[in-house]
Amino acid sequence: METIIAILSIVINTIAMMGTVLAVLLQYQQNQNAKSSEPRQLKFPAALYRISKLILASFFVTFVVMGVRPTGILQGFELSAFDHMMRQRPNETRDQRLLAITISEQDIQSQDNLEGGSVSISEPNLIRLIDKLETSYQPAIIGLDLYLDWVGNDELISILGQKENIFILCKVSDEDIGIPPPAGVPSGKVGFSDVLLDPDDVVRRHLLLMTPPLQSACSTRYAFSLQIANSYLKNKDVIISDDDSGNIKIGDSSLPLINFESGRFGGYQNIDAQGYQIMLNYRSYYNQNEFIERLTLTDFLESEVNMNLEDRIVLVGVTADSAGDFWDTPYNSGQADNRMPGVILQAHLISQLLSFGLDDRPLISALPDWSSSSMVWSTCLGWGLLFGFLGDKILRGLLGGCLFGSLYWVCSYTLTQGVWLPFVPSLIGGILTGVGVVAYRAYNHNSTK
Repeated sequence: METIIAILSIVINTIAMMGTVLAVLLQYQQNQNAKSSEPRQLKFPAALYRISKLILASFFVTFVVMGVRPTGILQGFELSAFDHMMRQRPNETRDQRLLAITISEQDIQSQDNLEGGSVSISEPNLIRLIDKLETSYQPAIIGLDLYLDWVGNDELISILGQKENIFILCKVSDEDIGIPPPAGVPSGKVGFSDVLLDPDDVVRRHLLLMTPPLQSACSTRYAFSLQIANSYLKNKDVIISDDDSGNIKIGDSSLPLINFESGRFGGYQNIDAQGYQIMLNYRSYYNQNEFIERLTLTDFLESEVNMNLEDRIVLVGVTADSAGDFWDTPYNSGQADNRMPGVILQAHLISQLLSFGLDDRPLISALPDWSSSSMVWSTCLGWGLLFGFLGDKILRGLLGGCLFGSLYWVCSYTLTQGVWLPFVPSLIGGILTGVGVVAYRAYNHNSTK
């Protein structure tokens, strides 16, 4: 479905560009003929000859741009454009299926008897938190976004191991052996917390499955987010499965996996795409860190909270600065004070899987190479026609701005529909074609004097 939408967008974009160009050309030619006592009209065979040269030029520029793209030279520009368009998307509603209970710096300082002085929540408070949730609120799932390898309390170990709706995390890639889950927790309730970072340290991808190294203390193949989403969706009669082709499906719909063999997907070129990865389609909200309801640990433990949690997922995680669990996303745009806490990032990961399975909210897919090349070529041809037939600089500039706006709008709109189009290669191709045509016309003009 996403590919069909993208192809239609390319066709519409091409028709709109060429139609606009031809309409202006006709009007401009009529005006020129009306002003001239000896109209100079471009003869039909000559026009065909010029168009054929423009088509060849657009093919050449497309070949060059799409040939350079796999080297990774354009990747940084494409990711920057992707981030910008992500930030421009209209706001969505909050995901009411999730609630975050956050552990702030004040929560940490107010607790007594913290084991070793380095953990975010004491064993008594964690027992108290789970007991209050289970007794008074009965949420569908409790996800503990906390490393609990230090837990030694027998009562707490028993709770973590026996409660079917409590999920724990561990970490695969941390120095030598990773961070293990607490002892006695079944593997089906454990997920890894590992996050994928792009070369600029921004989180844009979502790692669903991987095979941990043999020496890792975290041996689960499944992400913390996938374990929670799978359990929640199963209660809604939506099954996460895989097929014989290696695709992961939620219900009847396959996830748009990043090809691990080529390491190419949209603007990505030659990335480490091992495991099963998809793009992270953040839920657009005026503040990404507030896209779900939040309560502090102290507020929840010390007061009666009036809310229904029976069909909701409760995530517990740290937002204190001292924990250092913060991540760069397309939304903070390099602003350190607006980085995303790990527990909110996990909420985004879970939310996009739930929304895909239950709400038909799209995940982000990318065009195959032939479709990307077609779009780049259509843009090159549109700019070539514009600069090849119009001589008025002001008119060329105005119409060039319209073509740029059309390209930007199409790419931005399709991203809201879950399709990542090649905006930067198309823009570069169009500009190169336009500049090349103008340079050729100037050379031709000077040589005929």
